[in-house]
Amino acid sequence: PKPLTSQLYEVGAKTEWFGRALLATVSLYNLTQNNVLTNANDPSNPDLIVQRGQERARGAETELVGNPLSNLSIQVAYAYNDAVIT
Repeated sequence: PKPLTSQLYEVGAKTEWFGRALLATVSLYNLTQNNVLTNANDPSNPDLIVQRGQERARGAETELVGNPLSNLSIQVAYAYNDAVIT
């Protein structure tokens, strides 16, 4: 079999406001993997592994953390992932 190869590009940013009372992060990514191993789904040979072409995942992540009081923290996060087998 051919070796598994991958390529990842990611960019992101962090910022904080009001003396660290509000923190925000955002990132974007693109991951491509080639020669991925997967189960062949062969009932007569359940341990059979085959290589398939390429998998690609693109997405974004964002997070907000607020500290309105010294003993209270509120966190909101969202992630989007668009993954396909090409």
